[in-house]
Amino acid sequence: MEIIKVESSNVGYIHYCKDSKRLTVAFNDGDSGFEFEDCRTYVYYEVEEEVFEELCASESKGSYICAEIAYQYKYELI
Repeated sequence: MEIIKVESSNVGYIHYCKDSKRLTVAFNDGDSGFEFEDCRTYVYYEVEEEVFEELCASESKGSYICAEIAYQYKYELI
């Protein structure tokens, strides 16, 4: 699994699986020093690849997730 560390005040890491259409988002809650396993992590289901690409390209990862992902897809805290 390729986990991508991102520059964001709220999001530490993201991962996308094309086969299952699952987006994993690890929130660092404002602490950029958090490691992946220390973050609050959610899996979003049935996320299209285009949405993941837009997330990667967005200036604000947290804002994009809030506006386009958090309330549009089923999710689970893991």
